[in-house]
Amino acid sequence: MKSQDELPKPAGNFVDRNVSPAVYGMTAFLLLITITYFFFRDVPIIRGHALQEYEYFAPILGSISVLLYLGIYLYGGDRLSSFLARHDTINDAVTLEEFKSIIRIQTKLVYPVLLSALIAIICGLTLVLNFGLVGAIFLAVFHLVIKFTSRIRALESRMRSLPVTEEALNVIYKDLLIRWRKNLWPDF
Repeated sequence: MKSQDELPKPAGNFVDRNVSPAVYGMTAFLLLITITYFFFRDVPIIRGHALQEYEYFAPILGSISVLLYLGIYLYGGDRLSSFLARHDTINDAVTLEEFKSIIRIQTKLVYPVLLSALIAIICGLTLVLNFGLVGAIFLAVFHLVIKFTSRIRALESRMRSLPVTEEALNVIYKDLLIRWRKNLWPDF
């Protein structure tokens, strides 16, 4: 029997995984396209009449917003994981500047993510009210996308706990971490 030290450690982020984030993104994309296709094909048959023009709006806008949400998260997660793959410590000013540019982008990406999530939820609730099960399936898929993207928080946590080798850089690093968490817009 293997000791605790010899057991494989579970992968917790994109860097350690064998599956690329693009595979997850393409899977979610194909799932949303499939749901949207079946919505437009089957709902008019079930309801007994063709969809009205306004009924096309919620599934299309909802699918676009979920894909935008996923794309933004994959972009941010890719930047975080590539930085963490190259740097395990902050040991010079160049690494600190790269860290600063990444967290600046991460801070700016919060707003489109929140907007696309809000639009997806509103469209999902509209679909539940108008079409029942179709809307519930849409919201379930969006929930799975949110669960998948929550893995990026682990990368952000690793970014916040990087060791710094020089004391002068450590002071700047700690200040950046505080401003990353507190400020609504990057001012660094």
